Amino acid sequence: MINTVNYFGEAELFYGGRGRRPGQFLTYRRFDTLAHAVKFTVEELGTSAPYASIESGEFGFKGKEIGLLYDSDEFPLDRRLAS
Repeated sequence: MINTVNYFGEAELFYGGRGRRPGQFLTYRRFDTLAHAVKFTVEELGTSAPYASIESGEFGFKGKEIGLLYDSDEFPLDRRLAS
């Protein structure tokens, strides 16, 4: 799965707050590339990432899958340095 990912395709991110209940709204963001959507999800949402979903082309990614994309050797962007 990870080897067939196009990091340069457009992506849509949907996320909600921790402990999201039915009927609560999701936040939507569109990104020029899947790589930027993954980077934002991991680095900006952090612990909320399990409640995120990214769609890009025919693929969808959730929770830990997003982290695997970010940690992949194929990830094309610089990662934030751990503090």
